[in-house]
Amino acid sequence: MLGVLKIRDFRLLFTGEGVSLLGDQFYFIALPWLVLQLSAGTLALGAVLAVQGITRAAFMLVGGAVTDRFSPRRVMIGSNLSRLGLVSLLAALILSGVVEIWMLFVVAAAYGVADGFFFPAQTAIVPQLAALDQLAGANAIIQGLDQVAQFVGPVLAGVLIASLLGGALGLQGVGVALAVDAATFVVSVTLLALMRVDAREPGAGGAAAGGEPAPGLWTSIKEGLAYMWSDDLLRVLLLLVLAVNFLAVGPLLVGVPVLAHERLAGGAQAYGAIMSAFGGGSLAGLAIAGAARRPPARLMGHVLLSVCLVFGVGIGVLGFASSLVAALVPAALMGFAAGYLTVAFFTWIQARTPQRFMGRMMSLIIFASVGLVPVSQALSGLVAERSVTALFLGAAALLAVVVARAWWVPALRAMGAEMAVEPSASTAPGVSGGPEAVSPAVPDGDQDESDEHERCAEPLRPVE
Repeated sequence: MLGVLKIRDFRLLFTGEGVSLLGDQFYFIALPWLVLQLSAGTLALGAVLAVQGITRAAFMLVGGAVTDRFSPRRVMIGSNLSRLGLVSLLAALILSGVVEIWMLFVVAAAYGVADGFFFPAQTAIVPQLAALDQLAGANAIIQGLDQVAQFVGPVLAGVLIASLLGGALGLQGVGVALAVDAATFVVSVTLLALMRVDAREPGAGGAAAGGEPAPGLWTSIKEGLAYMWSDDLLRVLLLLVLAVNFLAVGPLLVGVPVLAHERLAGGAQAYGAIMSAFGGGSLAGLAIAGAARRPPARLMGHVLLSVCLVFGVGIGVLGFASSLVAALVPAALMGFAAGYLTVAFFTWIQARTPQRFMGRMMSLIIFASVGLVPVSQALSGLVAERSVTALFLGAAALLAVVVARAWWVPALRAMGAEMAVEPSASTAPGVSGGPEAVSPAVPDGDQDESDEHERCAEPLRPVE
């Protein structure tokens, strides 16, 4: 898994995104606190966060299409520059004492748009930097950065804000936290600018491969949707991702704090411990998926569906938890399942998707993961008002039904047969060689652009 760090461009991505993800946690802590300080109400907080989430989801497919047209690196730079400007402006408004609640709605909406462009680009760039047999490790490292940032960032941001709020500076702590986030965007943009990957990207700069004019934005989005929908397996997998996230994310985000409040000693501390257990399990799942050998081709679909089932069982067990220990175990198991699924699923999609569709496919997968989360949360809140046990058990039962139905799809059970493309000396150097032969899909050497490959250009074959 760590061999991918020998690739110069991936090291730059790893360092820049690690710093930026840490800074993002300062924004995620500062914004809600700022809203509460200005409005003293949870309604405004929910509205600001909803505006940011809605605009992010609304522009996700647009972000995927733009990524395929201009290259992931350039879209990431543009998104980071936009967010740098937004958080810098908000920090300046706070530090000058002129910030008002309506300004937060504007910033949140614009930030959501920038996020909609960033996330497809971030996942689409990984296959351009890592060889086929390095994809799982590369995905595990990038996803692991996010988990580590979520552990460390909120604590640092909270300490900074609290230490300054305790003095005579008012909201200055929030402004300083946002200034820290802005500084991390400067680091990220600088390191992304040093990467060399764009020189070898077909179609970068707005032209399609072969010098043909690029299609219009809406046409590009429709092409991506048509590509996904014409593939029976991709269509089933997208619907599976949509169903699993809808049934799991809302109950967890809404049900766990209710469970901690109603049943567990310690309340907020118990809630934090459960989420930490989930995060620790997720890190373990990411590491296992990135470091271990892929399951045999004939078992790949069964393994992924089994992990989905583990997630459902964990939610069901959580519904009966009456002590902190009884809640920590299923939370850790669900975290492990989530981490493993994230790496395995993204790696499988990236390995079989042509590079010209990579941004659009990643945007579809991410949209399926987050698009219905607000609806899931709302429905979960309605059920949890009556019974948190019913919420968890209902989610577990529906997840079991979804997984059982998916198990009867032959293409899904045999998905491992399409886990990788047939490598060739000219298109995937080092993939079939020994450890010393492993090299990135876009090497750092003086290789001609004619050697640039497009994934899935060769016939698919089973990989044991």
